[in-house]
Amino acid sequence: MNLLFISTTYLPTINGVSYYQHFLAQALRRLGHTVYLYAPRHPRAKPDPFVIRYPAVITPFVYDYPLSLPPFHLHLLDRLDLDLVHIHHPFTVGTCALKLKRTRGLPFIFTHHTQYHQYLQTNFPLFPRLTAHLINRHLFTLAQAAHAVICPTPSVQRQLQALGLTNTVQLPNGINLAPFSPQTKPAPPPWRLIFIGRLEKEKQPHQLLALAQNLRAHHFPFHLTLVGAGRLLPSLQQQIRELSLQSLVTCTGPLTYRHIARLLPRQHLFVSFSTTEVMPLSYLEALACGVPLALVQTNCLPRFTAAAIGLALPQDPAAAATYLIRLFHDPTRYRRLVKSTPTYASGFSLDHSAHQLLKLYREAVKSAVV
Repeated sequence: MNLLFISTTYLPTINGVSYYQHFLAQALRRLGHTVYLYAPRHPRAKPDPFVIRYPAVITPFVYDYPLSLPPFHLHLLDRLDLDLVHIHHPFTVGTCALKLKRTRGLPFIFTHHTQYHQYLQTNFPLFPRLTAHLINRHLFTLAQAAHAVICPTPSVQRQLQALGLTNTVQLPNGINLAPFSPQTKPAPPPWRLIFIGRLEKEKQPHQLLALAQNLRAHHFPFHLTLVGAGRLLPSLQQQIRELSLQSLVTCTGPLTYRHIARLLPRQHLFVSFSTTEVMPLSYLEALACGVPLALVQTNCLPRFTAAAIGLALPQDPAAAATYLIRLFHDPTRYRRLVKSTPTYASGFSLDHSAHQLLKLYREAVKSAVV
């Protein structure tokens, strides 16, 4: 099949959706299919015959995330003999799937990657009820026209079904497991905490510094590593200096995929205060390295706690610090968490995900022909 991914983000922008598309495209190509990507222009993008770039500009609003600009020049896709479109973002360029379906009869699949309501309300808090109404109306219109809407978690599926959608499919995103594996021996103290993600408002990275303050107040031996870039990186670095946390907290900036694969196995716990996540690849990569998760209430948390590989972290940093200290003072409980993580992560193999998607793609193409 000839497939087209459409998204508002792709490499060299570093985030989970960018990497997921990249590795999924590779997996599908290994199975003999042709995968093109329709992605925003980026000043650091390298030429790639399988990546078609549409107009976009870098803005100060989101770090290294080009803003899609209409018109989207769909004539650039005329040379492609496409069978199906898979969109990874419902807004702006994602709506091109509707036009391609109407004008060319191309079926499309939509993956619901993000908690769009929470993301927009965190970054644009004015008129939250109106924002939620407009998002729901747009999502319903787009999703209803799709052959299927892929939901990475059961809770996302329930949310969309509550809107009246009947074409949802629960299918977790897969990860490239090859670079990720646990250490043969657990890392010695100090207890190493890590967060990997964009350093933006919706991820609440300043809460991690508050957690570090509280752990230090208890004289608890720890080190916190923040991996990623974003608009908040300079203010986080300044706050680390002001709080004299330089010896306890490290901001690495963005790291390569392989560097992260080497860093993760040396950590004891992945910690996040973000509430906008669906099923981040960084969580699954941590689990593959034998690193349990400590998360505040978020979409994917029930799945991890039910599997005994994740912990429900209090949203208050002081309470969270007390909770983590109790965990690390209970080595039996901690070892039980670690033991289950690699086995659980193995169920999210990218190759398995690619095969599941192909079944869905074939169904969509067949129904379009009929």
